[in-house]
Amino acid sequence: MAREIESGFSTFEVTLPKGVNEDTLALYGLGNALAWNIKERVAMTSDLKRGDIPSYMEVTPDDLNDVSAELWGSEVYGENATRFLDEERRDFNKRYFIYTQRAKDEGYITAWSDLVCHYRSNEDDYSSSLGTYSERLRSYYSREQEQLEELVTKRWPLTPFPFETPKVTPSKEPRWKREAEKYGWWDLEAGPVSRLRLAHYARITGIAKHALRGAVGKTHDVINVAAGLTAKEEVAAKHEETGLEFIDYDEFRAMLKGSGLTRYAQNEIRNPLEWTLSDHIRTGGTRPWAAGEILVEGAGGWVTRGGNRAPHFEKIAKVTLAHLLDSERKTRNVAPRQFLAQFA
Repeated sequence: MAREIESGFSTFEVTLPKGVNEDTLALYGLGNALAWNIKERVAMTSDLKRGDIPSYMEVTPDDLNDVSAELWGSEVYGENATRFLDEERRDFNKRYFIYTQRAKDEGYITAWSDLVCHYRSNEDDYSSSLGTYSERLRSYYSREQEQLEELVTKRWPLTPFPFETPKVTPSKEPRWKREAEKYGWWDLEAGPVSRLRLAHYARITGIAKHALRGAVGKTHDVINVAAGLTAKEEVAAKHEETGLEFIDYDEFRAMLKGSGLTRYAQNEIRNPLEWTLSDHIRTGGTRPWAAGEILVEGAGGWVTRGGNRAPHFEKIAKVTLAHLLDSERKTRNVAPRQFLAQFA
């Protein structure tokens, strides 16, 4: 299809399957014969119909916004999905790294990483070792870096993250300063979100089978449709939320802060609210010890409060606040219950 017309010329774009060299060469040959100016670029999911998107294709914020607009007539849940995934990336880049050490067997280096703790393996070996390689590679940073990337690539399919294999780069400073000289240090930088990895992530975390409503449920549905796990037609019926009354989330926090409750009593409300909402975002459900479903709406994501990351949305349902502590014993949280009773 012609994308633009200018000065009597038409511009066409053709999307070819990855790795099909014969088709690429044939197109270049035809272009040369006809004196066409052919330029290659990376394909985007917007170039294809959703059913034709290959599993390795990157899922971009624009793709998530498009799905959100198709499902709900608004891009807000696609933007939420981007923020959810950005938080996963932020957490990954902060928490996971590689440190290397000369092995007991002379002439070899052992690479270690807490990333191994996330491998879904039936093996009884709980070591955090990624593997070993020849000490001679340490003399060539690029070769050592390639070896570490090979070790990560080998194990990466067993991890639950929504990203393609991360890049390995030399750390600018050690993670543990007290043992800085004992190890070699390498950072892990998460790769792009792909359709295959997003589907894998949704299945492993439980997002693929969520039963949540409100903004979190709609955002997870955007992720599931973009990952190819759920058809668009299967989504809308799950979100019939009539008769719900919402309050501005910032207004609620201001009311809680000015309530006269002690800091401990305020935390009796704030903690179950934020912990359960965090569970909703990360796992698509609620753990047994958490509060019930937290119904929120509008734009949402993660913010930093007191040095910690906490979920935050535009609005929260009054019914959520009124029943937040229902699972607790009636003799507990008396003052917090009295405060929350105003939302009933």
